[in-house]
Amino acid sequence: MRQGCYDYLCSGGFRTSGMMALLGGMNPRPISLIYHLCAITLSSIGHLLSPFPSPIRIWHSLRLFGLATKMLVPHLKAEGVSQMLFPVNAAAYRKSYMAATAL
Repeated sequence: MRQGCYDYLCSGGFRTSGMMALLGGMNPRPISLIYHLCAITLSSIGHLLSPFPSPIRIWHSLRLFGLATKMLVPHLKAEGVSQMLFPVNAAAYRKSYMAATAL
């Protein structure tokens, strides 16, 4: 996963700027987190299977996919699936959250 993330960031362009916006807190859209995590995972799996897919490489790619799922599921549960995948619902959710936490 580390090598896949490094390769993903080294490619530059939208990949790098999008990840830096997420890490810097300048991109509030949670769907962007899902997009970049899936892209890094697919990049890592492609890196694992690139010369030729052997059974051990397929096993490692499945474990990598499971690791990415384990990282994504808690975020989906905490944020709410409908708020993350459907941005129309997210505005109402943020508005109610901000009203509830206001002093």
